[in-house]
Amino acid sequence: MCSTIIQNLNLMGNPIQEKMKKVPNAVIELMSIYQQMLDLHSDKFPDRNIPLLKESFQKSLHSSVETKLLPFYLNELKEDHPDSFLLLPINVCMKLQNGEDGYHGMDVIIRKVRGDFEVATYDKAQIRIISPDSQSIQKKLRAAVYIDDQKKQITPIYIYKIKNSPQKIKAITQALRIGRLHLNWFERNELIKGPFEEYRPLHLFSRCAKKEYYSNDLATSQYVQDNCMVNNLNGAMKYILGVKKQVKIKNQIFYKSSIPNLSNGDFKKELTQLAIVHLKNSGASSKTIKILQQALVTYLDEKGKRTEVSQQEKISYKLKKGKETHHAWLQKTLRSQDLKIKQSR
Repeated sequence: MCSTIIQNLNLMGNPIQEKMKKVPNAVIELMSIYQQMLDLHSDKFPDRNIPLLKESFQKSLHSSVETKLLPFYLNELKEDHPDSFLLLPINVCMKLQNGEDGYHGMDVIIRKVRGDFEVATYDKAQIRIISPDSQSIQKKLRAAVYIDDQKKQITPIYIYKIKNSPQKIKAITQALRIGRLHLNWFERNELIKGPFEEYRPLHLFSRCAKKEYYSNDLATSQYVQDNCMVNNLNGAMKYILGVKKQVKIKNQIFYKSSIPNLSNGDFKKELTQLAIVHLKNSGASSKTIKILQQALVTYLDEKGKRTEVSQQEKISYKLKKGKETHHAWLQKTLRSQDLKIKQSR
């Protein structure tokens, strides 16, 4: 949890050889913090069904921990209701730069739309574009995605439209169990055969989808830190909770999501303060709490300094500071006996 919060403040990337780690568990604790945000700021969501949102977050948390619950929760999704969803962090297989097998973290958002399941993957890095496999090339994903390298904007959501049937529910469940790395020995032998398959389980969604495409939702791309699992979950949460605003770029219509009357800085500040209270109540040491309090002060200080930087220089400034803060906070966390960081990339 401590590493997750520090990464969420963009002070640090994942400090372990995270691409070799396999269990995206730590970030799901953020879901319970988001539930508390809903309690504190229900007035900022006047048109949303708060009890249903909290129920969706709770089921997302439960099914992330125990994926065998997924068939039941998939059947219980309310049709055409934006507040009824499942959100699960997953790992996808990929080849690392050194040629070894590794993992990339992204999130899956599932809703029931017009009778079918809408399975949306959320990835602010769009790793399949950076390091394309044969299917990415065949589907011409690079031509379909919107990326603005200068402004660091990207369309992070790729949607699979899947028929609502017992067979497809089983297939979705199996794909998510692979992504959550929850397969038992029998399932691994049954479902994962042959050589290493890059970007598994995304190909499993493709095999059972009747349609797949990029949505026209726009977000800031991942570029400050190597913190994909935390960054994508945070982005997916904002996408779910936010209000969409239409923007036009080169005659194309896109939608940006933001939480009304709550800036990104204030959002992260309150999330961190709630996490600190959560950890205090869970019996965390004073050393752990102090580290998080220092992280919040550093984040707010850096954010204040950026107001003095011109818009043209802001991205390069953030990149430079990102490297500096990563190394500084990496040392802080490694010296702490309380921070046992076990995350994927």
